[in-house]
Amino acid sequence: MALVPAHTRFTGHKGSVYALCPTASPGSFLSASHDGSVVRWLLKQNEQGTTVTLLQRAIFALHRANEQFLYIGD
Repeated sequence: MALVPAHTRFTGHKGSVYALCPTASPGSFLSASHDGSVVRWLLKQNEQGTTVTLLQRAIFALHRANEQFLYIGD
């Protein structure tokens, strides 16, 4: 796994981040926020998160059961 400097900032959410979750791909993770978005981040490209889904409510929990299923708790 690639190491990230201790003070790397991943910006892009418009609300507080409530959950983080690993992805099936090394070097990336998911974040969920009060703004209703789940974003996939690459550790080496912290400015370019990709929105995975957007809900109309805050997301408080993420759980990746396997490579095909991501559970989202609101």
